Amino acid sequence: GRLLVGASDYESMMLARAAHLPTIDIDPELEAIVRKALAKNAEHRYETPAQLADALATYLSNRAAN
Repeated sequence: GRLLVGASDYESMMLARAAHLPTIDIDPELEAIVRKALAKNAEHRYETPAQLADALATYLSNRAAN
């Protein structure tokens, strides 16, 4: 099911567009990656899936080293 359901598809889209990311209790570095991946403004998101994968791989590598 959909999380944000309006009376119409348009209303559902507007609800999703206006939604704010909740505060989540995770590692700040991982949170930054997730927030960038989910940014409303496309200019603030990763340009390619490969860039997101690289950011996650770096995060996991750094975490394993600690």
